Amino acid sequence: MSRTEKFLSLFPGDIVSFIGGGGKTTLMNALATRLAREGRRVIVTATRPFAFRPGESPPLLPEAAGPGAFTASPGPLPGGLLAGFPPDGLPGPLAGFDYLLVEAEDARGASLPPPAETRPVPPATTVLCAMAGLDALGPALACRGFAGRLLAPGGLLGCREDLERRFLLLAKADGRPAREDGARILRSLVELAGPAARLPKVLLTSVRDFLRPVGTCAPGGSD
Repeated sequence: MSRTEKFLSLFPGDIVSFIGGGGKTTLMNALATRLAREGRRVIVTATRPFAFRPGESPPLLPEAAGPGAFTASPGPLPGGLLAGFPPDGLPGPLAGFDYLLVEAEDARGASLPPPAETRPVPPATTVLCAMAGLDALGPALACRGFAGRLLAPGGLLGCREDLERRFLLLAKADGRPAREDGARILRSLVELAGPAARLPKVLLTSVRDFLRPVGTCAPGGSD
């Protein structure tokens, strides 16, 4: 296994879905690029109209080749976009490819999207990455309120609780006292949800310092 796979507990064949806001597309493409550099073959797609990866022509279903990250879509749309796959209609099986990364929500620029009745997470998802940007913190929203928004009915952490591998990615960790904020949010999540709750692993993320760990939520409330 590569360093990235060990860190994120990824295994070839995984379908990784990203929800939330704060830079999903950027981080998903960064993860695809990193896995490709480590010798993996990765497909990047979405459940909504999306732009193809920089430097690529808009392909449909890519043919298996050597290591690399490739965009997949049912077809092009007007305006230079690509159509997304319906959540229950992802390309498969991953013949010749190691990972399928799926952008499964349009946050419309929000770093901390509001609660939603449903989110188009593909049923075939094996790993869920919920993202929220730390730039949403401020005078009107403290760390405890931030955690409360994540845990509220319809919040990001109420999605696909059946999955064993779930991550909360606290994005935009550069430019703030991010480690302290991340630890406060983590403690607030444990306090609000209760020590017996199944909370995801919490990671700080940024484009420059790709995936720095903050800690793991555990029944004892440890950071």
